[in-house]
Amino acid sequence: MNDVYLLRSDQWVSGVILLAGVGLLVLTWQPPAQSVVEPLRVAKLELQALNPVPIFTPLLTGVATSSAEVARMQAAFTATLSAEAIYVMDVPTASVLVAKEPAQFRSPASTTKLMTALVAMDLYAPNQVLTVVTEAKTEGAGMGLETSESLKVEDLLLGLLVQSGNDAAMVLANNHPQGLAGFVMAMNAKAIELGLENTTYTNPAGLDGFGHLSSARDLAILGREVMKNPVLQRTVQQKEVAVSDTTLVLTHALKNTNELLGIEPGVVGIKTGTTELAGEVLITQLQRDGREILVVVMGSQSRYFETKNIYDWVFDHYSWKNLDSGTLK
Repeated sequence: MNDVYLLRSDQWVSGVILLAGVGLLVLTWQPPAQSVVEPLRVAKLELQALNPVPIFTPLLTGVATSSAEVARMQAAFTATLSAEAIYVMDVPTASVLVAKEPAQFRSPASTTKLMTALVAMDLYAPNQVLTVVTEAKTEGAGMGLETSESLKVEDLLLGLLVQSGNDAAMVLANNHPQGLAGFVMAMNAKAIELGLENTTYTNPAGLDGFGHLSSARDLAILGREVMKNPVLQRTVQQKEVAVSDTTLVLTHALKNTNELLGIEPGVVGIKTGTTELAGEVLITQLQRDGREILVVVMGSQSRYFETKNIYDWVFDHYSWKNLDSGTLK
């Protein structure tokens, strides 16, 4: 038989009073002022970190445009270019300014060497010395390495990113503790770490091959990451430079493959790429009027001319404005 517990009258009264008190507390409680003010304060600080923000404001109209009109105008512009994939990013905020087939899988050609450089920076010290073995016979463009010569990593990076040397790429890759396969694995791991959703690598030089793919969006993210590294940032800005082996006997004169560097005002890098499958590929970073944009073109028939057109179009159609928390929706 189940026990039945009966409350005395005084217990009933105490219970009612207790419940009434709790109800009164619920009805009258208000959150501390801090919990209301804090989100606005944080949001404002975050906006200040992003400012100024690019706003689509064509010079011809001087007013902001609807998203549908922005898309129409961008599509009309990119249709005039031969590049099959385009991605333009405002560097400080990572805002997308122009995009055409941004996620399309394409051969990245020698822009691959940007990832090779990032992995090399993770793996070696800039003054570490590596020796050339079989890499002197690497196919494609090279910096002219000779068997048995030894160079510092920082000089191999110059050969990699300025001259776009496939031989430099192979020296950096072959010295991985697990050899070439280990280096390529590290490249793919780095791609995942950076959020490169359409990128897989099969070699460190950018040779066309099954499964060696990237996209315009991914190259923009990769380029932005490279420019965060002071050593690599200085490297991609070199127009011409000479490097020597550790004996100072062998010298290699290097010339940057990016024809806009030193010619187009404000261009500070980054990397070219050309193969039969990829066509003309170019990643550039431009500083103009206190702004900084990064432009990627893939599958272009005239990458330098089209990149310059993109520069002008962006600055004719965007203005940079400071926003405060009152503009947040």
